Amino acid sequence: VYVIAFLIFSSVEQVLAKIMGDVAYPALSEVARERPADLKSTYYRFHLAIASVTFFCAGSLMVSGGELIGLLYDRRYEQAGWMLEILAVALLTIPFRVALLTFMALGMARLHAEIIVIRVLALFVLAPAGFHLFGLRGAMWGIVASYFSVLPMIIFHKIRHGLFDLRKELLALSALLFGIFLAKALIMAVG
Repeated sequence: VYVIAFLIFSSVEQVLAKIMGDVAYPALSEVARERPADLKSTYYRFHLAIASVTFFCAGSLMVSGGELIGLLYDRRYEQAGWMLEILAVALLTIPFRVALLTFMALGMARLHAEIIVIRVLALFVLAPAGFHLFGLRGAMWGIVASYFSVLPMIIFHKIRHGLFDLRKELLALSALLFGIFLAKALIMAVG
């Protein structure tokens, strides 16, 4: 049942990762090499585009995961609905991967490795702890928390390297609200 929820979550994650890897990373690398003064503005163009799509998808899935699973699968798999709704929260961390690609474009590959280690360690601690304390829902929230565990380090390095603008970071949140609103409206319209 978890695999169904994870595959839907993962499909959104992988499409965005592919776009970031094939489009954003080469462009950021070129700007970092040839026009370093333009790096922040180029970074935020990609960040805003990725964040808008990601936040819309996250908002939609956070409120309609159960309905989506009910539409695609029979009642045996209805548990995947609430799992998908919880996993969708982790999509909110995807735009921060643009920062990781920017750091790699700046030659900071070691930082990327450190972030992976932190996330894996957090996953191995938080998922079992969540399961022990709160059962399967706790484990799901532990998995989601592992995605968020690296954000303080990413934000620290964004500030340190002049790649942080709070106003621009918050700009894409309207897409999250729109996704939530649209999904709720569709649920109400369908019944």
